Amino acid sequence: MNKKCIVILLIMLVCLSASCKAMPEELVVRQKDTKALTECIAESEKHQQDIRPYIAEDTWQETIKGNTDKFSCIVDADIEIIGSGVFPVVNISPKSFTPEFINMVLDEIVPDGITLNLYDEGKMEHTYTKEEIEAGIISKQRTINDSNSSLNELKESDPKVYEEIVAVEIKALERLKAAYEEAPDETDVQPLVITDELMQRGFIASNLPRVTLKPHDLTKTPMVALMVSDCDKNGGIYNDIEVSITKRYADSGTCITAEEAIQKADDLMARLGITQMSVCAVFEPNDEYNNRSDNYSVYYSRDYEGCKTTYTSHNVMLDNFYTWPYETIEIRVHKSGELDTFSYTAPAEVGETQTHSAKLLPYDEIKKIFRKQINYECVYIEDEKILKREYHIHNIKLGMARIAVGNGTDTHMAIPVWDFFGYYIDTYQGQEYTDWQLDDKNRVTHEKQDPFYSIFTINAMDGTIIDRANGY
Repeated sequence: MNKKCIVILLIMLVCLSASCKAMPEELVVRQKDTKALTECIAESEKHQQDIRPYIAEDTWQETIKGNTDKFSCIVDADIEIIGSGVFPVVNISPKSFTPEFINMVLDEIVPDGITLNLYDEGKMEHTYTKEEIEAGIISKQRTINDSNSSLNELKESDPKVYEEIVAVEIKALERLKAAYEEAPDETDVQPLVITDELMQRGFIASNLPRVTLKPHDLTKTPMVALMVSDCDKNGGIYNDIEVSITKRYADSGTCITAEEAIQKADDLMARLGITQMSVCAVFEPNDEYNNRSDNYSVYYSRDYEGCKTTYTSHNVMLDNFYTWPYETIEIRVHKSGELDTFSYTAPAEVGETQTHSAKLLPYDEIKKIFRKQINYECVYIEDEKILKREYHIHNIKLGMARIAVGNGTDTHMAIPVWDFFGYYIDTYQGQEYTDWQLDDKNRVTHEKQDPFYSIFTINAMDGTIIDRANGY
């Protein structure tokens, strides 16, 4: 090989070495491994008599330095073991709703005298009555002609935009007037009858028979919406039901306490016959995170032999791109004490228990795994305009979580996991390098308003990292 070739190779080697990022000693993330999990379960069964309630520290304070200056992690966290400290492993599968259950929910939430009507969302056209179209015409005319309307405020501030919007509104008004001539005085609406066939395909129902142009008077009749989707076990579409009421509540100036809201939610759960689920999160009125100013939101997750499922704000994206949220029930209670919404997402059928007492890795081993994996994360900061990323961990929980097993999307287990909750701060080169709104130090904070954002989830049995976005 001549000298020129040797020089070129040396230059390439130096360039490649300079561009490589520092890597942790070991890659903690591994592919989905049913065999390893099965071995952990078998090992647990051999030592059932030796397994005692899990013990860990109450807190963890540490600053973890990265392999590069681009990364660091500050841990200042309370540690919580959710449940008895002895964790099972349980098979679970999707569960469908029944017409009987839907009717029970409606009896509890929907006021007497309100009849729900099926809304066929497959229809692109809706039949409006003359009365509804007339209300729409009046509303459009008011928008165009009222000098105090938001549209007319643009007349002086932005005349060009004003003229464009007025032209659109006039065309819409003309279409409404033309439709009025052919519109019926009444429409034939069939009340909702819940059947197995309807449950299988999912549906939307309301006391408003269609999208209406006529304003609904919430002081006289609350607006009720029922939405149901059913699970296609092969495709992975999740089950979901939500019954919500929109109405104007009398402002009495009083507000029930969080404990009273939880009690009302607990009472509803008991009347519906829902067991083995317990409160995992509560948001109060005016809470910054859920932005529901007048409601308490009480969340429930499933219990397995006295061990609670850890609530997180993640959804799961399966291999076929259907979103599969974790099983939760949300009950919204208005601050006046009235039930507002019942929402049940992704109900699960509890199957065979693989082991009643899973053998878990020692807490010190979990900490070692976290240190390695959080350091490895800095390698994948794709945006080179980010100068630094700083993680903050404020809460650590040992609880249950659902994971997908094997290569299918319809086989799942509930297993014990560690969740590390927190947020992260990115520092950029300057405001011109990002669409995020930066502070005076060119920083932006992500997920700080979400107290249930899990940065990492670790399998408590074998130490592998679980990606909650993938469900395994």
